[in-house]
Amino acid sequence: MLSADMIVRARSFLTFDPKFLDPVQSTGLWLCDTAEDVYAVTINAVKLADGAKWSDLRSCESFFRAFYYVFVAIPDPLRRRKVVEALQEVLPDLSLYVPSERAFHGCKSVAEFRDQFGPGRVRELLIDAKELPVYGLVNLADVEPMRLSDLERTSSGLPELDRYTGGFFAGQLSLWTGERGKGKSTLLGQILLEAIDQDKTVCAYSGELDKRQFKQWVSVQAAGPSHVGVYEDKETGRKMTAIAVTVQKRIDEWWDRRFFLYDVGTASSHSEDSILRTFENANRCYGASVFLVDNIMTVGLSRSRDGDYFRAQSNFAGRLVQFAKSRGVHVHLVAHPRKAESGRKRLRSDDVGGSADLTNRADNVFALEAGQWEDRGKLVSATVLSCLKNRMFGGSKEIKLLFDPKSKRFYGPGGNPDRMYGWELVGKQIEFHELPPQTTPFEEERP
Repeated sequence: MLSADMIVRARSFLTFDPKFLDPVQSTGLWLCDTAEDVYAVTINAVKLADGAKWSDLRSCESFFRAFYYVFVAIPDPLRRRKVVEALQEVLPDLSLYVPSERAFHGCKSVAEFRDQFGPGRVRELLIDAKELPVYGLVNLADVEPMRLSDLERTSSGLPELDRYTGGFFAGQLSLWTGERGKGKSTLLGQILLEAIDQDKTVCAYSGELDKRQFKQWVSVQAAGPSHVGVYEDKETGRKMTAIAVTVQKRIDEWWDRRFFLYDVGTASSHSEDSILRTFENANRCYGASVFLVDNIMTVGLSRSRDGDYFRAQSNFAGRLVQFAKSRGVHVHLVAHPRKAESGRKRLRSDDVGGSADLTNRADNVFALEAGQWEDRGKLVSATVLSCLKNRMFGGSKEIKLLFDPKSKRFYGPGGNPDRMYGWELVGKQIEFHELPPQTTPFEEERP
């Protein structure tokens, strides 16, 4: 039964005449689109009040539950679907019915149906009405099986890593951890270049590098060892790297409108909401499908109270997962680790800094650490890429990587850093010559 309090609350957000409400009627509650349709139905008919939002109906749940079911009496299929989606989002437990395709016989409203066929036939709209499935549940028999070969993905360019992951699939989040200075940002910059070379558009947030620093770093990676020069800084004596202006121009032409960087110089800076909104725009406007957040510690997280920082990290990761799944993109997220237990050599998933929910939400978890491997009887310094989690195939794996400091590129044992990206495969090839001492490198080409 309907209490007076339930009716008062419902009238704040719904339009109806209380004297025409009778939950005992087997016709349920009719949700109409207009006040005219409410009047045409008469008994147990309501509409969303002017100025009210669908989210307001959460406070009317007990009112709706007083009826056997809710019949969405809206003839237009598109409008009806939007109303159903709004209702299911705010009141997912409601029993909802929708009219059959031919129920309205071409009429544009309940009122038009009444005028054409008479008031006594309005209830015929319930004939062959279809009950919608329980919100949030699907019949497994109706689900199309997954075919991995059909899924959108990008490779890392590291064969052993790609064999482990199967590639970075759309709709996934990869979490990267490791102590500072062990190469997380560098390896991820290389992975973004690989994505561009596979005709993907990428978008990165770097909380620690401004746009010029970021471009200089990733440009050296794109150029490769054959096109990177080393010179001695006149003031400090430090060895520096640089690339020719002509090489930079060709790289810029190659990644033009395919490599976007979130500008941390904007007013909103590191705001969580701003980063996500910008990522959504990059996907919508430019088709970006591979994203990088480097790193979560620099993001201005939304939190409800002090001391809730770890929960805020988890919530942000959850929003990134939802973004990845809803937009069909892949997101790489960097997080620093907690200090591992004394005596333990390798990081584990539990060592990722912040909340353990981070690793629970991620589809892949990777850690980069310093290590060694034996090559022909000698110990060689290497970076160890520990694959700690892979939701698609399971298992774990350690991959040894070598590093070329000149080009800032990682590569596998037995390989080399001389990977040629797309910019180098078209147009005129450029030869590089060592500069004599004290020469200022690559500022302007002289005739």
